[in-house]
Amino acid sequence: MSDEYHFACRIADMKPMSCRNRFHSFPARSSEVARAEKRYSSARASANGRDLVVVMINDAEFYAMDERCYHAGGPLDQGDIEDFEGRLCIVCPWHRHRITLDTGESLYHALADPRDPRRSSHLLKSKGVKQRTHRVKRIGDDLFVKLKLDGDDVDSDYYYSDSYEKIMKSVEKN
Repeated sequence: MSDEYHFACRIADMKPMSCRNRFHSFPARSSEVARAEKRYSSARASANGRDLVVVMINDAEFYAMDERCYHAGGPLDQGDIEDFEGRLCIVCPWHRHRITLDTGESLYHALADPRDPRRSSHLLKSKGVKQRTHRVKRIGDDLFVKLKLDGDDVDSDYYYSDSYEKIMKSVEKN
């Protein structure tokens, strides 16, 4: 585990991402309109052997997380950004899992509340933190990442485990 920042990428190397507003159960507000006008971009990076996706919003906000989706290893650097009822998420291109940029929490909509069957509107729910997020620092036109590996394991850690490494080595042999 390292307490230092590692070079991640140059801002000029980041690629544009699309952004969608989805499943709004309330009228559009000025903050949502402003969010839709923002520019989103991303880059794949690596720090201490860990693959990362770095996301930039309007050259001012920066996020980093493990690059492989916790669910099935999908490439998050190829995902889109989605405003999911006011929460900015990266959407895995393989299975459409929505992961919040700031916390790594996985969000979904429940179609009904099992405690109150009469309530059938879309309910925003959380599966909890599934994707490991990391700190980003900008110095000039370069972005640096500090890995946050403390605390409990999260599902995306699997892709950096000995178990996963053994599986991949056995696949390469066959």
